Amino acid sequence: MKKKRIYIINIARSSIGIILAGLLIYFTTKKADLNILEEIQDINFYWLFIAFFAYGIVLIITMFRWHSLLKVQGVNLSAKETCRLTMIGVFFNLAIPGAVSGDFIKMAYITKHTQKNKAGAILTIMLDRIIGLVGLFSIALIAIICSLDFIRSQTSDIKITAAIIAAGSLMGIIFFLAVEYKNTFLKLRWIKIFLNFTSRFLPEKINMVIIKFSKSIDLYKNQKKVLVKALLLSMAVHTTLSFSLYSAGKALKEADLSIKDYALTTQVSNAISAIPVMPAGIGLRDAVTQHLLEAAIKYRTNKTLQNKQKTAAIPLIITFSILIWGLLGGI
Repeated sequence: MKKKRIYIINIARSSIGIILAGLLIYFTTKKADLNILEEIQDINFYWLFIAFFAYGIVLIITMFRWHSLLKVQGVNLSAKETCRLTMIGVFFNLAIPGAVSGDFIKMAYITKHTQKNKAGAILTIMLDRIIGLVGLFSIALIAIICSLDFIRSQTSDIKITAAIIAAGSLMGIIFFLAVEYKNTFLKLRWIKIFLNFTSRFLPEKINMVIIKFSKSIDLYKNQKKVLVKALLLSMAVHTTLSFSLYSAGKALKEADLSIKDYALTTQVSNAISAIPVMPAGIGLRDAVTQHLLEAAIKYRTNKTLQNKQKTAAIPLIITFSILIWGLLGGI
């Protein structure tokens, strides 16, 4: 009965996410008065292929990053198996709302493939996600600094969003300091009080899992190069995603936006779309991307009305790429 209830809840949650994603895309295209057939008639297929291929490069980098984290924990998955599990995660990101939904599926799969260090294996997925976010906020911070003139001219919602993302990059620094100086933090009086207090209320199994995770994190203290490499790979991922959006703009022959406009738009839209509501962030990402690109064009050229259709069509190319790669993961 309980399993049936969970199944129904998951189906309902997925259905709501898909409906919301569809509605957001619909209203985004309707607001821009987008005629998709008209836009693709003059499309540059060379740049379209690059936009699609760039997203594939992102997945390859992501696989390599996770594989390096697994090695530290002594989890020896083959490159082929790592690739398969990564693509399964990408597929389930489409099936279940949220950018991290596929991670839970990967956790279930990885525990079946690992007999000894299951806690360490699960940690790598969590750590991979955290480092991915740190990479996102790091590139976002660079993009924000490069686009301060544009941000200062915008409405309060864009300014607040930029400030939150900038604060997120500071959280990333705190995370790496926490890994490096974990034992020092644990000696702090207020930390001890907090941990003792929470351990009294948590079940013994959860306390044991926390202890295992803590020991697994210690392994990375002696493997700083792995963490630095993982962070650099994460930054490469988000740089490549920016290039993918730039290529989508080139495919539709958008000529008024610079690479830094695409970089800022990509990082802000990806940060917002990480909210676990839409499948793979689809719909929400499209709406935010369209809004930011339109604002950038208005700021630089005052040609908002003429370019509304293109700013709505550009994120749809990225959505198409995500869907195709996600469906490939389900094969």
